[in-house]
Amino acid sequence: MKTGIPVYSSQGTLEACGVKANMMKHGELYHIGGFKVIPFDTMHDCEEPFGFFINHPETGNFIFATDTYYIPNRFENLSNVIIECNYRLDILEDNIAQGKVSFALRNRTLQSHMSFETCKETLLANDLSKVNNIVLIHLSDSNSNALEFKEGIYNATGKTVHIAGKGLCINFNETPI
Repeated sequence: MKTGIPVYSSQGTLEACGVKANMMKHGELYHIGGFKVIPFDTMHDCEEPFGFFINHPETGNFIFATDTYYIPNRFENLSNVIIECNYRLDILEDNIAQGKVSFALRNRTLQSHMSFETCKETLLANDLSKVNNIVLIHLSDSNSNALEFKEGIYNATGKTVHIAGKGLCINFNETPI
């Protein structure tokens, strides 16, 4: 916001943060540059969290969802997916047993971030027939395993899977050629 980049958010998030920006409403269509954006409700431990269904002539339809433990919506005709895959419960529980993670952090994680299993179930509940890329984002530093997550999502979906990271460059077009 300080650099002049337009910010869009739900009223609940804007009020909780105490900032003024472009307010969005669940289910309404917004035109932002060449993008069409429809916010959808997600589940997180904050005020009025959103994910976004986005369309652009070059990218086709894609969703962006992070800081959520569940996405109640289903989507069709997707070209790409950007989705949180924060932790795996067995890794989290092992870290608690070793004293690396507090029980309080465990409870917050379960109510605010998407597990590997939920990510996989969410992807499989959607139409992935035209998906070119699945990008896994917001992996926990201590409660995830990027290589296992990438392989597990690939094995479940048969789609190209990327782990978001610095310098990652992906052909995000509607058709990969």
